[in-house]
Amino acid sequence: MIFSTTSRLVSRITLRLFALLTLLIGSTIASGQPELFAVENSRSMQWLNNIQGLQSSSSDSALLNVLLSIHYRPSYPLISLYEAEYTETQNRLILSSFIYQCTNYPEISYCEDALLESRLLELDSDNFVPYLHLFNHYLAQGDVDSALAILKAGLKTEETNDYYFEKVMYLRDELSSSIEFVGSRANLAAEIYSLNGLVQTYISIIPICVEQATISQEWRDVCLELSLRLEQGITFFSNVYGAAIRRDVVSATSSDEIEIQAAVRHRRYYDEFRISARLNLSWWDDPAGRPNSFYGNAAVFGELRAIEMEIEQAKKDRNE
Repeated sequence: MIFSTTSRLVSRITLRLFALLTLLIGSTIASGQPELFAVENSRSMQWLNNIQGLQSSSSDSALLNVLLSIHYRPSYPLISLYEAEYTETQNRLILSSFIYQCTNYPEISYCEDALLESRLLELDSDNFVPYLHLFNHYLAQGDVDSALAILKAGLKTEETNDYYFEKVMYLRDELSSSIEFVGSRANLAAEIYSLNGLVQTYISIIPICVEQATISQEWRDVCLELSLRLEQGITFFSNVYGAAIRRDVVSATSSDEIEIQAAVRHRRYYDEFRISARLNLSWWDDPAGRPNSFYGNAAVFGELRAIEMEIEQAKKDRNE
């Protein structure tokens, strides 16, 4: 049953997607958050010029090159890096970064067809996120049936890792070696450079799920399963987005007010969690002040659990 008209749904979803972007606090960069100092930007550009001047694809510089280039020169083709060979971990992170670049600059030669997405899927086949990249590719091509099929295949995997924290951990080590990134300022830079493309990975899901779920029970079932899966993801953004999928799909397809309100309350939990985190953690709005323990735990247990652990420790410290 259709719960609301298509026009009302589109308007409501647009507003919710806009609001959802503000929830990057805690996992990425939020409005009002500190920016990089001029000397930090200058140092990053110097690194980038040195690396690209050498056309380097060495394992020591390749990922740094890709992440800095996509941030400062997003349309710059990185052919030599695309053609080079890397370790499995480096390859996963570099391929995912190229996919993000190709979202905005599909005219780059290595962006043709779904070559990058297929290579990443072959390399990391038990991770749901490569399937999600192919899902986005099929949607861009207007191939809804293939998009559904790849979602169903991806939901059989065990892991949900969008590589964000792997990139952050790598960059924190690289940037902290520079005197320009004083103290924990490397945290802020690492998050900014790793953020590129994160939102694009997820942002197409809600509109297509709501549209298709209103006419297809199969789409509804898959999207609700996808909702649960993203709530198990590594990043807080993935968790929030998963709950938002459920809220909007249920609101669009159900006439059961109890079911609808349960989905709304569940999504609201993340807002309440965010408020609690801000009240308990002095560094919540400032990545530059986040402790090493947060990043280490986020990479292992996921960002939501890492935040919970920091809140628990903060409360314990206050009571001692």
